[in-house]
Amino acid sequence: AQAKATEAMEKSKAMKDDVMRLSSAFWAMINLSDRNKDRYYLDYVPRELLIGDNLETLFYGYLLVMHDINAFDLRGEIPLEEFLTSYAPNKNIFEFGTLLAEGLKKAGEVKVANLVYTMFKSYSALIEASKDKDSAKVNEYKRKVIDSCDKILSLTDNPKMFERVFKEEGGVVLFMSRTHALYLKLVVVGFDKNMTAYEKTARKYAEVFAKVMHSYHNKEDE
Repeated sequence: AQAKATEAMEKSKAMKDDVMRLSSAFWAMINLSDRNKDRYYLDYVPRELLIGDNLETLFYGYLLVMHDINAFDLRGEIPLEEFLTSYAPNKNIFEFGTLLAEGLKKAGEVKVANLVYTMFKSYSALIEASKDKDSAKVNEYKRKVIDSCDKILSLTDNPKMFERVFKEEGGVVLFMSRTHALYLKLVVVGFDKNMTAYEKTARKYAEVFAKVMHSYHNKEDE
């Protein structure tokens, strides 16, 4: 897998295809990530792509690639799962969600915390139901995941939230909640092959990703 990602990266440079280049970089990141080493996951991605004005468009294109290659199969290993646990090494998805919910409660965001807990619990149950091929439970937990995601997104739909991300703990955990709600919704609608919902969610996810990357790198350069 790493050899293919590296080969795709070289081809993308020759073709001057930045969507392919970003996609290849993320795949290389997933293949090489070692949770036992102190290395930030974005160290694998070319910095010039992350600080450019075109990042939102490129990341949206990358998410479309993920849909096209049928990356979101709930019955197996899900690409990009590393994103969910990069903040809490050696934790599974539900354990990570529990930690995030606890952080939200400490920040006084109890309503969002309860929704985050439900979202991750339902998502974990959805994965198991998918592996067991239990269609009734799959449909039940898909509805619960989407419902929790939508409520979290509604509660965190505040432009000022981005101003708080690097200033206070409450801003960080709220941002993480919104990011993960978008991601989990993306996985579920991608699994369902619901292209209309997928594109809409992917655009919002790309917007959030671009904003936080620009904020992060602007802060880093200060």
